[in-house]
Amino acid sequence: MGTPAFAPRVPFLFDRPLAVSMTMQSEFIGKVAIVTGGTRGIGQEIVETLARRGATVCFTGRDAERGAKLAAATDTRFFAYDAADLAGAPAFVKSVVEVTGRVDILVNNAGSLGAAQNVEETTDADLDRTLALHLKAPWTLLNHVLPAMRAAGGGSVVNIASVAAHRVGASSVAYSVAKAALLHLTRCAAAEFGADRIRVNSVSPGFVATQIHADAIAGAPERRERFVEGLGKLFLSKQALPHLGQPVDVAELVAFLCSDAASFITGTDIVADGGLMWGRAGLM
Repeated sequence: MGTPAFAPRVPFLFDRPLAVSMTMQSEFIGKVAIVTGGTRGIGQEIVETLARRGATVCFTGRDAERGAKLAAATDTRFFAYDAADLAGAPAFVKSVVEVTGRVDILVNNAGSLGAAQNVEETTDADLDRTLALHLKAPWTLLNHVLPAMRAAGGGSVVNIASVAAHRVGASSVAYSVAKAALLHLTRCAAAEFGADRIRVNSVSPGFVATQIHADAIAGAPERRERFVEGLGKLFLSKQALPHLGQPVDVAELVAFLCSDAASFITGTDIVADGGLMWGRAGLM
């Protein structure tokens, strides 16, 4: 299933098809997945990928209209829930369990780049907002899905981190610090809940041309698209691989980590950045 017509994507410099086997199309039948921030970009691709492979997907987002359309197009369930609403987490998880009966997969994807600020410029309020969305929200949802996962005999949690968690230089230091903390939460939770057969891993994408980058600047849509395209060319020049990352690249990794093929993997972060972390040979 491709992206529905109602949800246009930012154009990519390279576009690559991805084949899906019949076995992959049924590997999550009987499993229930929660995906936060699933109405666009990487989150939308994760929703589509897990649903295409048989999972019952319950996803969240702040755009109710977009969420309803995506749910109708993918035979999934949309919940108008803001992941940063920590107090609302228990009621949200309870609603999912009441509707589906179980939870097997949690993908903490909701996020925002935030303001381009360094340490000195970041206010307490900015830091609190960023930590609430990128660290406290995954922490809180994980705790509230634990009973359902234990009842199901285990589960898989995947936190969407970022290469910004691994290196200095992100435009928003608060975002970078929050994602770095999310990586260590992943490791700590993996160690704590492994005995319950609950695996906790993370994926750190490099540059993927999605709406989140356009949202980071003001201006007309044309200007924002040009900004993202220019940003993509810049990152492409720094990568080892000669193509830009796409949401499907991240979604396929998430699906792998949630699958039985990854049953011996926990506490691990997979960097998917086209070689951006280490750059191209000879570049300074």
